[in-house]
Amino acid sequence: AIENYIIDFEFMIPGADIVGFEYEAKSEQDIAAVNSALKEFDDYKNIFIISGNHQCILLSQKININQNDEHDEDTHNEFYAKYSFECDSINSINNVGFPYFVTFPNSGELEVQFISELGSTSFEVEADKPVINIEGKI
Repeated sequence: AIENYIIDFEFMIPGADIVGFEYEAKSEQDIAAVNSALKEFDDYKNIFIISGNHQCILLSQKININQNDEHDEDTHNEFYAKYSFECDSINSINNVGFPYFVTFPNSGELEVQFISELGSTSFEVEADKPVINIEGKI
């Protein structure tokens, strides 16, 4: 989402794409996998890279894992990350790359939606072409 000089990147990703499972981590091995994945999210450059002639400063980030009860006995984990930047020239951003696919090879695609004053634009990003051109679209 883009508003004025602020751009927010928000990710909601099923646990299967990140750690290979969606159930609640209980074993030491599963807990370690979740904690390792959360550490990868700590550095947004493991997830996405903004390119273009701009100056963007990370203002805040929030990272956690949500457990959604879809049925009485089934719990589905979803990783959540939000990064907020202040940019001097958002219009100068031309590409967003996604090293996310190298960081989390279980994932094959991301559905990306940009919301700005120009409206809404959607992209499907795949592991074999992990870059989107947003020049003039935000």
